[in-house]
Amino acid sequence: RIACPCLIHPCEFLNFSTSRSTLDLAGRKAIYKIEGTEDTDLTDYAIDGSDKHRAMIVKIVDELSLTSLRYQKLNDLVAAIGMPKERLCTHCWDGSSHF
Repeated sequence: RIACPCLIHPCEFLNFSTSRSTLDLAGRKAIYKIEGTEDTDLTDYAIDGSDKHRAMIVKIVDELSLTSLRYQKLNDLVAAIGMPKERLCTHCWDGSSHF
C-alpha cells in the first residue's frame, strides 16, 4: 500500500522532480491512456472509490505489471495528520491548492 494518495497534479511549490511533465506521474499517465488527452477534468479521478479513480488504479496496475495496488485515502491521510484539510496543502492529490 502506497503511503499517500495517487498524485495526479504536479507540485507547484516543491522541486521534488527534475521533470515538470505531468505524464511523469503514474496517475496522470494512466488518465492519459484512458482519456487519450492531457486536457481532461481530473475531479472524479481524485475521488477515492469513483469509477474513474478505480479505472485509473486498474490502468496503473496493468502498466506496472502489479498483482494489486492500494493507495492511502486522502481523508485518512488528513485524519492521521490531525489538522483541518484547509490548513494543509493537498494540491498534488486533489488540485485544491490549499495552503
